[in-house]
Amino acid sequence: MNSEEEKKLEGFKNSLEGTIDKQVYDYSTLEFSEYLSKYYSSSDSINNWNSWMNRFVYPAFDKVNRKEFVDYLNRIKPPFFPEFDKLDQFWLNIRSDDRFDEEFKYFFSFQYSCSFFKNISFEDWLISQSWRHPWREDISNERTILEILKYKGGANFLKASLISMPWINRR
Repeated sequence: MNSEEEKKLEGFKNSLEGTIDKQVYDYSTLEFSEYLSKYYSSSDSINNWNSWMNRFVYPAFDKVNRKEFVDYLNRIKPPFFPEFDKLDQFWLNIRSDDRFDEEFKYFFSFQYSCSFFKNISFEDWLISQSWRHPWREDISNERTILEILKYKGGANFLKASLISMPWINRR
């Protein structure tokens, strides 16, 4: 972190609890386990995850209603579009992987179907320290996905982080 970033971070120190500025400060200053305990210990921290899964991921797996789902995606024009053959193939490969709960398996299959893993393999992404931005080589100070999942609250942190990744939100 350069001095300008440190100065900006120090400005967040006295921010009100519950603000994004305070959360950014705490992420940089607390032990990771303390940070997770403070922000990701309850399932309330993943309401957006549940909404996203219900809106995009689970409908992609509903083979009976895929046409309606495609129509919906064409109407709202998200920055991603699943390829159902890829979705089904990846699901077959990951569904028995005991490293992840079923929700993660669905999400990762969806992510794969949207060509997220063009420049990196799934296994390399799981151990990457720049998993939020795998196409950028200048970011490598994160814990890996597999490391995060070992922490209490890590799954909730990961769920909140995954749905805020740039490939989901770019327009």
